Amino acid sequence: MKLRASIEGQVALLAVLLVVASVALTWAFHRLTGDWTTTAVFALGATVPLAIWAARRWAGPVGRLLRALNDGFTSLRDGDFSVSLAAARRDELGALVGNYNAVGDVLRRERQDLFQRELLLDTVIQSTPLALVLTNAEGRVIVANDVARGDIGFNSEF
Repeated sequence: MKLRASIEGQVALLAVLLVVASVALTWAFHRLTGDWTTTAVFALGATVPLAIWAARRWAGPVGRLLRALNDGFTSLRDGDFSVSLAAARRDELGALVGNYNAVGDVLRRERQDLFQRELLLDTVIQSTPLALVLTNAEGRVIVANDVARGDIGFNSEF
């Protein structure tokens, strides 16, 4: 993904635009009133809400994307690899979302591969003509094939 503008560049551009707008409003108010005190009051009254609006307009999507990434990482931590994020951003956050989705894809493929291997192993264990019992480190039976269950009298609670 080619970056369009860095987040730092976006914030710097927003700051420059707000300064230019503030200077333009101040100049326009001063031309109308001719009084610097009145101009300062009007300029502050106009530029402060403009700055707040612009900051919220820029930061709102960033905050939503960061919350979505946080929720996505929580899902990964909990073993849910099905969450993918959509972001049309061409900045560092867009690259981060791309990397998050790539990690999710790898984990989904690895889980599917592991599931397929477990199915193959279970098929081999169940189809062998010999009694086969697998135990964990404590000696507890975790897998036994049908022959082992029939030959040694295990019940089906494994």
